[in-house]
Amino acid sequence: MKATRVADRLPWRELYEAHAAELAGYLLRLTGDREVASDLMQETFVVGMRDESALREPASARAWLYTIASRLGTKWLRRRRIIAFLPFLDTDRDPQDALDVEAIAVREALRAISPDQAVALVLHYAQGFTRGEIAELTGRSDEAIKSRIARGRRAFLAAYGRRGGGG
Repeated sequence: MKATRVADRLPWRELYEAHAAELAGYLLRLTGDREVASDLMQETFVVGMRDESALREPASARAWLYTIASRLGTKWLRRRRIIAFLPFLDTDRDPQDALDVEAIAVREALRAISPDQAVALVLHYAQGFTRGEIAELTGRSDEAIKSRIARGRRAFLAAYGRRGGGG
């Protein structure tokens, strides 16, 4: 493997300053946990730095970072779903969230649907990505993303209603 020259390296400080807050917000919406979102955002940049040669077009760094963050977020959601069945799971909530019933209902509804659907919904509705962009970020077809958004929206609304959201 060819070593990357210092001059060929990506401007990581600038990329971090430009995208860290946005990625952290995306991951917070996806996971519902500030600490986890912060950790995953940091890990996104670590993975990116480690594998910067995979980015073929520096102009698409934002999308590439979202791809990494989505993979990490999906992995975390799947792991959490498995761990959730264990009786010793710590479910402490931030005291500020105690009165935000709507935010709790949204987070729990997102956790109740498949991780792939949750990623598609958050990328589309909260982050403003188009279906085509999400398809490119996740390596899926436009039709698969269309289906994930439609099915995810239905599943989310059902789960949200069961959790007392929306009224």
